[in-house]
Amino acid sequence: MSFLRRLPLILRRIPPPLPRRPPLLSRRPFRRRPDARRISRPALLVNTILIALLLIGLLLAYRTVAIADAAMTDSGGTGPVSRGPVTASISAGGTVQSGSMANVSFASPGTVTELNVKLGDVVKKDQVLARVDPTQAQVQLSAAQATLVAAQQSLRRVRASTSDATTIGLAETQVTSAQNGVNAAQRALAGTALNAPMDGTVIAVNGTVGSWANGTTTASGPTAGPAAQGGGAFIQIADVDKLQISASVPEVDAVRLRTNQLATVTWAALSHARAAGRVTSVAPAATSQNNVNSYAVTISLGWLPDGARIGQTVTVAVTVAQVDSAIRVPLAGVRDNGQRHTAEVIRPDGKRETRDVETGLRGDQFVEIRTGLALGEQVALNRDRTRGDG
Repeated sequence: MSFLRRLPLILRRIPPPLPRRPPLLSRRPFRRRPDARRISRPALLVNTILIALLLIGLLLAYRTVAIADAAMTDSGGTGPVSRGPVTASISAGGTVQSGSMANVSFASPGTVTELNVKLGDVVKKDQVLARVDPTQAQVQLSAAQATLVAAQQSLRRVRASTSDATTIGLAETQVTSAQNGVNAAQRALAGTALNAPMDGTVIAVNGTVGSWANGTTTASGPTAGPAAQGGGAFIQIADVDKLQISASVPEVDAVRLRTNQLATVTWAALSHARAAGRVTSVAPAATSQNNVNSYAVTISLGWLPDGARIGQTVTVAVTVAQVDSAIRVPLAGVRDNGQRHTAEVIRPDGKRETRDVETGLRGDQFVEIRTGLALGEQVALNRDRTRGDG
């Protein structure tokens, strides 16, 4: 078969063309689907400005509050203008002592043979407290008495043999000297016994039986007390019902002390214990320790708290100046600038007003206001101002 005859058959066998597919990319401009999370540039700028303004506002508010808080902290708050006492005092440390005390020692040295008291015993005047060995004193007394007898016999012989005044006078002098020797020996023998010079309580015993007592000192050895007390005294007696305070005051404060000034005493060992007293004496001369001069001050007590004992540590506050009824503000309410004194008044509307004030006595807690403030007003307090004239 010729090719031309077979051509229609070949064409029938060729499959029809596939339908045309759309192009992968359209020729139209590409547009993204709107995204809710995407913010336009103008909106972003506005939000940024709002956030910046908010931060600035918060910063300003914080600084304002901080400044106000700092001002309140520096001022220490506020205090009222009131009426009441203004008191200035000086404080010093001291100890409790007896108002009547005796340090008792043997008049003659010797070995202690008798000890009749112990710590805490109550004794009466002239009671025998202790004795030392009297043997040596007795020997000395016997010798002195023999010397006196011999001198008296010599005087009788001289008077019988001569009328010379000079010779008789010399013999009489020897008798007088011998008598003085007897008197001294008798005192020495009596001094071997230790007698109480006053009524009181034994607060120190610096020796035991067998120890050596040498007049005003006691040799090393066992003691009846916890430690040797009362200086060189063998026994120390005190009136424990008549106690007083002995304090040491620096010279810068002592110049303001006077007798009869009121004092308040507090105890370190007794909680809440307080006693009132008066200054009874101020030493006329200073004592120096470590190049620091101080004056001894004695304070009598009107009454004693329970548990008060000799030797306890106390703190004394002596009132050196006082105004009974004064217009006053807390110490921190007045600011000093040279000779100028001012107070910062808090007005009812909350604003502050600085005023010049005239001050009087500066006490321990308050300062007297003579002019410039009225009762009931409020003043700002400066916490750095805490001390007065006391």
